[in-house]
Amino acid sequence: MSQQIPGETRQGVFFALGAFMIWGLNPIFFKWVQEVPVYEILAHRIVWMVLILFVLMVLTRRTEQLKPFITDKRMVGMLFITALLVSTNWFVFTWAVTHDRVLHTSMGYFINPLVNVFLGMLFLRERLRRWQAVSVTLAFCGVAYMIIARGTLPWISLALPLSFGMYGLLRKKIDIDAYSGLLIEGMTLVPISLGYLIYLYSNESMMFMQEGLKLKFLLPFCGVVSLVPLMLFTAGVRRIPYSTIGILQYTAPTLSFLSSIFLFREDLDPVQLAAFIFIWISLLIFSVEGIIHNRKVVTEVIDPIEEVSEA
Repeated sequence: MSQQIPGETRQGVFFALGAFMIWGLNPIFFKWVQEVPVYEILAHRIVWMVLILFVLMVLTRRTEQLKPFITDKRMVGMLFITALLVSTNWFVFTWAVTHDRVLHTSMGYFINPLVNVFLGMLFLRERLRRWQAVSVTLAFCGVAYMIIARGTLPWISLALPLSFGMYGLLRKKIDIDAYSGLLIEGMTLVPISLGYLIYLYSNESMMFMQEGLKLKFLLPFCGVVSLVPLMLFTAGVRRIPYSTIGILQYTAPTLSFLSSIFLFREDLDPVQLAAFIFIWISLLIFSVEGIIHNRKVVTEVIDPIEEVSEA
């Protein structure tokens, strides 16, 4: 049996951890541009991301691989739908950060793995293992308690994992590499984004043109903030087991949670704390169950191979 090279494993952990750290610290960046309307931030994010990604693909001579995808109308249509989902996720996240709701985004991304499991059960007919069901139920109880105690729906904490979960679910059905897919997704939204920016410019209400050098540097940097963690994540996921990715992914919401409390001074009231405790316990069960299950599967595969080799 081939074994993973330790050096590659270390690199994979470094790349994946870097991606999740950037995603977790993203609220700091978007706080710097919070005076800009959310729609304009989103438009800049899409336009600059596509421009940067296209330049990178030209420099690496990978543009030829786009042709079969662009001419496939069904694939472009599917990528337009996934683009709407991921842009919805970006919009909700940006709105939450710029309106002092970072704590809500943290809760949303903590429950994201559980939402993925629930969507898999709902749409892919995947069966939940016993402790997975317990984990999802506990998270549901935490959110339900918050709804009953507050009398309001925590829409940010639900919209973020649902939009990203549906995005991942659809992208699993599209046979395209990550970079080409992201570029085509962005290209389907560029006309709308550019049209909106031109409209703002014609009405002299475009913050990018009115403000000083700070925003003229930070708004194009939205594209970098979008691309760099994706590239690091892609590099990492190729080098380490997906179970390791499953553990590392909690880095992002943890950093968001800590920054919301200690940096942005958001209030963590007893109701929110109780909901978080439910979710943290559910994630602990979910993670431990996943590790035990993966080890069991590996053992069941390796043992027969060793028996055959010994014979």
